[in-house]
Amino acid sequence: MSNNIDRLPAYSADLIDELNKFIPHRCIDVGTTMEEAHRYAGKRELIDFLVRLRARGDDNILKR
Repeated sequence: MSNNIDRLPAYSADLIDELNKFIPHRCIDVGTTMEEAHRYAGKRELIDFLVRLRARGDDNILKR
């Protein structure tokens, strides 16, 4: 994925952790519409991206 984001601001780590707890990975519940499932999956995709981005930044800090 090509984008202009190289690093997250330092205070974002706490926000990412809270989002990761608030919107966990889960299976689709019975009665969930496809629209709701897609919205939830989109939220998780964004959080997973932020977690990976943060991990990449943490790796760079450890290599200094």
